Amino acid sequence: MKKLLFVTTLILMIFNHAFAQKPVELKDAINILEVLSGVKEDKSSDPYKLIFSDEFNGNSLDTSVLNYETGYGPYNDGWGNDENQLYTNSEDNVKVENGNLIISARSSGTFGKRDGSITSDRINTMGKQSFRYGKIQAKMKIPYKLGLWAAFWMLGSNYPTDGWPKCGEIDIMESFARYLSANQNQGTLHWWNENVGIKTDSVAYNEFYYPYPNVCVFDSPLNEGFHIYEISVIIQS
Repeated sequence: MKKLLFVTTLILMIFNHAFAQKPVELKDAINILEVLSGVKEDKSSDPYKLIFSDEFNGNSLDTSVLNYETGYGPYNDGWGNDENQLYTNSEDNVKVENGNLIISARSSGTFGKRDGSITSDRINTMGKQSFRYGKIQAKMKIPYKLGLWAAFWMLGSNYPTDGWPKCGEIDIMESFARYLSANQNQGTLHWWNENVGIKTDSVAYNEFYYPYPNVCVFDSPLNEGFHIYEISVIIQS
């Protein structure tokens, strides 16, 4: 599932960014990752059927459907975002336990340097699961602390060949204490736009600046419990 032009790759990650002020160790738990496909002819109250889910019932990540992304990115630049953390496949950073996928960001305190002292996890479905239309959802308990940026997002499956932003991007959930309150979630669409100088556009802004207006405000802090984050993409009649 993705925008109407292409299929998607799901990405889950938590990272410590360069603005973090002190060591943190927080956990993010995901207890279900589901993909539901739309059935256009079905007029019932639930016009979806389940075509893929990961209930995290085992004791390790199912690498038949999920990939680890490790290191500091293909150009060793912090994945294009100047991220400080080293992504690993260590159980210190990602593990499956009691029906939950637990992602942990850990630090021994050397912020501003990519020296292995900050670690986290980044996983995706690239090359293993991709979807064009339907509903993508995950039930998650997200962390909230300055220096953390939890995210559940999608790239087009053409990312390996066309790169970003030509592949497009849908951010379903982003939470970061530097700019958002604990009861806020950010969702964004990015796509290629030849008419914009930086070659990317979005549903809410044409330049990279904060605060973004594409933020939902909820009644209570999102980090206090599990919530379902989802997006639906349907065929236009």
